[in-house]
Amino acid sequence: MPVSLPAKIPRMARTDREQQLLSVALRLFVEHGYQGTAMGDIADAAGITRPVVYNCFGSKDALYLACLTQARQALEQSMLGAALAQDQPQARLRAGLEGYFQFIHANPLAWRLLYGSGVAVAGNAAEEAVRLRLHTVDAIAALFRLSAPEAPPEQLKIYAHAMSGAAEQVAKYAMTAPDQPLSTLIDTLMQFAWQGLEPLLAPARLNQLSYGAQLLQASLAGRELFYLSTGPHQPQAARRGGIPVLFPQFAGNGPLPKHGFARNRDWTLTAPNANTCVARLQIAPADHPQWPHSAELTLTTVIDEALTQTLHIENTGSAAFSFSGGLHPYWAVSDVTSCRISGLEVSGLGHREVDEWHASGEAITLIDGEHQLRLSQQGFQGWQVWSPGADHALSDMPPADWQRFICLEPVVMTPIRLTPGEVFEGVLRAEVAMKSTIT
Repeated sequence: MPVSLPAKIPRMARTDREQQLLSVALRLFVEHGYQGTAMGDIADAAGITRPVVYNCFGSKDALYLACLTQARQALEQSMLGAALAQDQPQARLRAGLEGYFQFIHANPLAWRLLYGSGVAVAGNAAEEAVRLRLHTVDAIAALFRLSAPEAPPEQLKIYAHAMSGAAEQVAKYAMTAPDQPLSTLIDTLMQFAWQGLEPLLAPARLNQLSYGAQLLQASLAGRELFYLSTGPHQPQAARRGGIPVLFPQFAGNGPLPKHGFARNRDWTLTAPNANTCVARLQIAPADHPQWPHSAELTLTTVIDEALTQTLHIENTGSAAFSFSGGLHPYWAVSDVTSCRISGLEVSGLGHREVDEWHASGEAITLIDGEHQLRLSQQGFQGWQVWSPGADHALSDMPPADWQRFICLEPVVMTPIRLTPGEVFEGVLRAEVAMKSTIT
């Protein structure tokens, strides 16, 4: 009578066998828990004998920890790798959250091993699982430190623990609400986290000149708002960048020099606090023969959760006058050719010059990749859009810098008449908006 021999186990390279066992063990640990999974179960599911499993990993603890380590490394690579690819704090936080949820979508079993039914509840394996989890928290804290280098380390670690726990709970909720858009979950979690983290960032800053009251630099959420040329600068002239003040004439629409004279006068600056700057300019009839009027201009700049500039113009003389002009911000962008402006029908941003007037004071949004800046105005008559294009002849900036900014200017285009004692006030407000890339 023939003797039945056991089926021969297919030979594999050791690394391939180990990966096979990791995949099988991951599934069983998640389905049955650490305590409910035996090495024999793993061997049977893999179609091999127990000695082969022990030869690869030595013990159930070793195999479990190998599964745990592989899952944890994949999570950190997805989350931290995405975050480190960004150079701005808000974008970095969002990218990290999106990387976290991308990992869950691509590796649901691995996530459940880390945070769900596959977690060991006692013994050396459980202790090592806690150590690995704390390693991830430390990595998140280090990520926060890139954005807030001056914040106390212990405070950043507390935030990292809170962020880790919040993301875990939102992920668990998402599994019970499959119809909930992932973008909504990320947006909500982002808003929750950003409110806590933003105060830890380097404080918002202002850099404003007395000459022309020109705001040169300002940052929100760790991101510089304005382009400022590194090219040659002519004395007694406005700088190319920041926010020059245009008064009492816009562009060449009148007898005065282009954009008037206010940007080429010395103003008086006061700073009531670190986030506020007030500039004042007194104009007398004898100052400018082509514009023989009296006026007082006050430009108030405030930066907190948003940047606000208020231009206050008062007729301090005995005769009426008319003016046009406004504010001329050079908004910094990564590449103007890839930007969009939501809220305006711009005829195309590319290599050619764009110089368009839009008689609408509605709020607009400058979209630069993952960065969005919401711009609103009050008192002005609309938006002037200007991009010089590749064929510009501007000598005060590097030739390729035309790609690094776009001017979206709140402007009075049709001259406004002010009688003696009458006042005009125009306001520009810029605030960082948030956007999710996952739908």
